[in-house]
Amino acid sequence: WVKFEEKVEEGGERWSKPHVSTLTLHSLFELRTCLQTGSILLDLEGYSLPQIVDEIVERQISDGLISPDLREKISFVLLRKHRHQTKKPIHRSLADIGKSSNAAS
Repeated sequence: WVKFEEKVEEGGERWSKPHVSTLTLHSLFELRTCLQTGSILLDLEGYSLPQIVDEIVERQISDGLISPDLREKISFVLLRKHRHQTKKPIHRSLADIGKSSNAAS
C-alpha cells in the first residue's frame, strides 16, 4: 500500500519531491478487521456533528457492536470538546498550586 504524493509549490512553477507514505502490516490487518466487523456508513445523510454521532451510535447498536444502555455515554464522549495533550490541563496539580502560593509569599 504505497501512495505517491507531489504538491505544487507556490507560484506553480515547481513540484515538490514525491513523498512516499507507507503503512505497516499491522495497520493493514487492523484496517481489514475494522472493515470486516465494524459499521460502514457510506451513504450517511448528516449535516451536523450531533446528527452524525446519533446515526453512528444507532447503527452500532443495531449491528450489536454496543449495548443500548451505552448510547448516552458514547454520544457524550464523541461530542465532547477535544483537548490536545500538548496544551496545559484545565486542572492544575496540587504541586503547581503549592508552588505558585509559595512564590507569592
